[in-house]
Amino acid sequence: MTREEFRADLAQYTVSELQLILATQADVYSPQEMEVIREELDARREQEHALRKKNDTNDTLPCVLSLLLPVIGLIIAAIFLSNHDPANQKTGKRCLVSAFVSLILFSYLLSGGISF
Repeated sequence: MTREEFRADLAQYTVSELQLILATQADVYSPQEMEVIREELDARREQEHALRKKNDTNDTLPCVLSLLLPVIGLIIAAIFLSNHDPANQKTGKRCLVSAFVSLILFSYLLSGGISF
């Protein structure tokens, strides 16, 4: 079996399965095959890391603005929600929740809080 054929066979396994193979089946595979498994595992981890980094947006500023200025937060939420990128839509939902929480807190504070 060539190196490329072996890599093609490894494509059917998940990252956790490849980790299990590395940890428990060293006596089944040759050292060259174990090296290919390590390389495949490292490549997949880098792909997952790059994908996670791409999808990770910094939504701290929009959420803080939504908390401090709920009307502007609603506008920001509408802008983010109208985007078709799932990460931006997630940020829009967070801004929307922050704006509503802020509106509830501001209305509570303006009403004088709870009085007995």
